[in-house]
Amino acid sequence: KSRIFGSRSLYFLLSAFAAQNTPFANFPPSGDPSIQFADLHAATKIQAGLRTITASTYLGRSSLGNNLTAADPLGTDGLERSRDTFQDVYTWENGMSQIRMSNVRSARLLSTHTARISAYRLQHDFEASSTTANSGTEDDGNRIYEIGLGSDWNYFPGGRHEFDFGWEWILTGSRFTIAGTQQFPLRHSSNGWRLTSFIQDRVRLGSNGVLEGGSRFTWLQSKRTLYAEPRL
Repeated sequence: KSRIFGSRSLYFLLSAFAAQNTPFANFPPSGDPSIQFADLHAATKIQAGLRTITASTYLGRSSLGNNLTAADPLGTDGLERSRDTFQDVYTWENGMSQIRMSNVRSARLLSTHTARISAYRLQHDFEASSTTANSGTEDDGNRIYEIGLGSDWNYFPGGRHEFDFGWEWILTGSRFTIAGTQQFPLRHSSNGWRLTSFIQDRVRLGSNGVLEGGSRFTWLQSKRTLYAEPRL
């Protein structure tokens, strides 16, 4: 599905500056404000004997802002106005994809293997002429992504027990830029991976009770440390 909406009757202006420093603080309600959003989702499933493959993808984009370029907020003539740019727009983008394969290996053993990726991005596009701001362009935003590969297993030995165990390797990265009123924008980026695993035993206690016990383990590459989280 895809949806786009815009309204000139809606007036707003989001700025990277504090209220007392905003070059647009005293401007009349004018310009070309807009809200836009669109998303797309697709999924499929393939059954081949005792093996099932599923895949899905989601993409989304939203924006919110105002373009005052053609509004002549400074009251200049057409020549001046053509050289001035006034724009303040926030844009959000996110998406994810995954594929999963499940397999009945025997009467006692099931397995599921998964690969996934997701990403998020926020961008703030702010532009003002040099006559109303210290610099011509002030952009900021951030990006985050995550990639995962994992495998889960279910084992039924018989009797009252049911064992679950699995692992997942995860890579995470981020990057952000903060501009605002700063002469030198702040920028930072990082990435790292971690390895998680778990084991669990479910024990049936009669017809109305279940006892669960196990532990989760996490290895953080950045700290070179293994964390254990037992549970009962």
